[in-house]
Amino acid sequence: MGKWMLVILALILAILAASVVFTITGVIQPQQALIRMAGTTSWLAPHVDTYMYGREYEVLFTSKQEELDQAWAALAQTEQEQARELDRLQDWEARLRRQSELIEKNQADAANVQRLAELYTEMQPAEAVRILQLLDEELLFKVLVSMDSQTASEILATLPPELAASLSSRFK
Repeated sequence: MGKWMLVILALILAILAASVVFTITGVIQPQQALIRMAGTTSWLAPHVDTYMYGREYEVLFTSKQEELDQAWAALAQTEQEQARELDRLQDWEARLRRQSELIEKNQADAANVQRLAELYTEMQPAEAVRILQLLDEELLFKVLVSMDSQTASEILATLPPELAASLSSRFK
């Protein structure tokens, strides 16, 4: 009798080991079979239903959580893109502001040169030359360019020859 018990025990252990291996590898799913059997039992059915609702909720919750995580990642990426775009726009704004200031300064300089040209045009060429000789050569050139050609030629004729030649070479 002891030998038969040993054989039966070995057979039960082999069946148990095979069940564990098959369960781990996914060949069989005894949990599902047990849940189905428990659901047919009247006193266990409400508990099995609650368990199944909980499992469905977990699956739904996990999928919604993944969707939410993806949405957060997309939002973070969008925020980074917007931050880069904002930086780019701020750089453009700063450039435009500098260019606008430069244009305003150039316009103011041009208006000043035009006023100087008008003042020197009203003077006699000899009087104008006495003052114009003292100006920076660049400013003097701009003033001459702003004058009508008749007045500019008279002033050039009265300027010292070296200065007149230097200025004349810049007219093109």
